[in-house]
Amino acid sequence: MNGGKDFFDGQKFIKKSSISVLGITMLFALVIYCFSRMVISAPPHYEAEPGGNAFREYPIQITAFGIIILLLVSIIFLLYRHQRKITYMMTHDSLTGIPNKIWSHRKVVDYIAAGHPFAILLLSLNKFKMINDKLGRDGGDIILKLLADRISNYTLTARNLDFTRYGGDEFIIIIDSDSREYFEEVCTEICKELDKPFIYDDGSINLNYSICVVAYPKYAQNEMILLKLADAGIKKQVEKGENGYIICDESIIEAEEREKAILHKLNEAIINDGFKLLYQAKYNVEDRSLFGFEALLRMEDGYAYPGEFIKVAEENRLMIPIGRKLTEIAIKQMANWKAKFDKLPIVSINFSTYQMFDEDYPDYLLKLLSIYEVPVDNIIIEVTESASLSDRDDTREYLKRFTDNGIRLSIDDFGTGYSSISYLNNMNFSELKIDKSLLDQYLLTKDKTMIATIIVMAHSLGCHVVAEGVEVEAQAQMLKEVGGDIIQGYLFGKPEEATQAEERIKAAQ
Repeated sequence: MNGGKDFFDGQKFIKKSSISVLGITMLFALVIYCFSRMVISAPPHYEAEPGGNAFREYPIQITAFGIIILLLVSIIFLLYRHQRKITYMMTHDSLTGIPNKIWSHRKVVDYIAAGHPFAILLLSLNKFKMINDKLGRDGGDIILKLLADRISNYTLTARNLDFTRYGGDEFIIIIDSDSREYFEEVCTEICKELDKPFIYDDGSINLNYSICVVAYPKYAQNEMILLKLADAGIKKQVEKGENGYIICDESIIEAEEREKAILHKLNEAIINDGFKLLYQAKYNVEDRSLFGFEALLRMEDGYAYPGEFIKVAEENRLMIPIGRKLTEIAIKQMANWKAKFDKLPIVSINFSTYQMFDEDYPDYLLKLLSIYEVPVDNIIIEVTESASLSDRDDTREYLKRFTDNGIRLSIDDFGTGYSSISYLNNMNFSELKIDKSLLDQYLLTKDKTMIATIIVMAHSLGCHVVAEGVEVEAQAQMLKEVGGDIIQGYLFGKPEEATQAEERIKAAQ
């Protein structure tokens, strides 16, 4: 938890500040003392006592000493207040006024040191960037303050709860209990508060959120594991696509262990060439002739299926080296087929949006095509449809580096919610792949209007249309009726090894 470092940095700051104030105090006291000695250096006043004895009296000396004591007490009090103020500033969030992650870190450390059972509730606001984009950062800050006020009102009246802001769009509630029933009660009440609209500028904002509760010591033995499991639970809740909470159990522990194992295997595969490609055939709708293949990445040992390891790779920034491995394997295979067959089929290579961080990838691809003498006309780059692939100048310029060199672009999974037809034109795509979910919807409703409309508009922009996930003949016939161009799916074959794909190429020659 980064809060640990922040806390100790804050303690150093308080210590340095306190030493500075103490130094000034001592210097000031020394000045007063020297001044008092100067005053006292005046000739003493003699008085006679009864009995004839004389004594010296220093009335000013007593006054000066009193002033010094008074000043020292006052400055020590100011020093104490100064320390309290700095400590408060270091342990409380400046925006919402609630305790921050430094405070929560200290609380958690104290509980763990005492062996005291407790739990942390991690609250994460999903897609809060969209609210910042809509309202501006000031508006987003107001929503965060309203949320903090609302949850604080609940936690102040409830028992055994400490509400803190962990940072950004994340909050933590420390629950002084190990009762699952109480965890559910707290989560239910928090969800009720968060489900109410937040009124802002004569409008209302509804938040998208996820909550995970992890108990100590049942599921975690230290703070780092607590937070790691909480993050894993948040991801699992986000995958459900709805607001709500999840309480850590064995399934989250197992999923976390599985992810760690997959990550280890991926790193090994990158080093030891532990990847391979399978090829799924694509056919022309009209005459069922072979159009080409989509190259699909697999782990050589089959340890994890693509939906598992691609997700782990993206979350751990491994898609750049993996994407390059995929590309190299595909180009080498195409060179092999070029030497064997008269006509080289077109091969689509998947390109994750995370690979856009690889600035040199377009040059790398062109270099491989040149080395292995594979024509650019035989390559299509399939760009995954994603919210992060927005219509921005930097994205457009990146993709333009492909098309400027004759490499065609395809947008994969069209229809899953992010893209529009105008998006295709702006990004200069030449192929659109209709997502399987749209075909499944057609089978249920027998309404082909939506698919027909997409195809007509795509054709008007110069894009040919590929339908993936075609599993039954009725889908293939419908696509032919509405003017689809290419079909791909289990109706024609599952992804297969390169040697099996060769048999299809031979048959098509």
